[in-house]
Amino acid sequence: MDKWIKTSSFGHVNKRLLLKDGVLSLDNNAIDLQTVTGFKYGIVSLRFDMFPVGRKFEINLRNSEGEFRIILRSYFGNAKAYFGEMYNSIFEAIWDDTAVRLINCAVDELVRGESLQIGNCILSRNGITLNTFLIDWADLTYQKNYDKLTINSKSNHKIWTNLYYLETYNTHVMMSVLVMMSVLDWIFEHGGVDDLS
Repeated sequence: MDKWIKTSSFGHVNKRLLLKDGVLSLDNNAIDLQTVTGFKYGIVSLRFDMFPVGRKFEINLRNSEGEFRIILRSYFGNAKAYFGEMYNSIFEAIWDDTAVRLINCAVDELVRGESLQIGNCILSRNGITLNTFLIDWADLTYQKNYDKLTINSKSNHKIWTNLYYLETYNTHVMMSVLVMMSVLDWIFEHGGVDDLS
């Protein structure tokens, strides 16, 4: 991928987006996709007071050196299709080197008996610990929403949390909510991690 793009409806095509040899760069910022430890993305409404004025398309990648952000803004529907297509093409170009790799690493860690902290949740072989309460895999329910993942205990409805796609990074192990969702889907599909060891 080597494109000159604009990042705002009111901007000009003056920023170079380049993906070469596993390194993604935009203007003077770059990140090696193999070093990414956190990934989050989403589309949100831009508002002026309570009135919607556009959309923000955002992709955030994080590694030990810092955060790499791509933010595309469409105002009043101007260039909305352009930014939607650009967002999707960037997302598809980086997916395997970031999200798929992080998902595989997370699954491997769980199978080895290690725990992962994502947001305020700790995933382990036994389930998810949330506010010192362990929700075992059989007791866990979750819902994927437009802007968040909701985690619940079936037996104790007071135990739940929302993890927002564009807000959740963990300070110790920076993985995105997307990784967590994929790990949960994988665990449910395989009947839990204990069967694999």
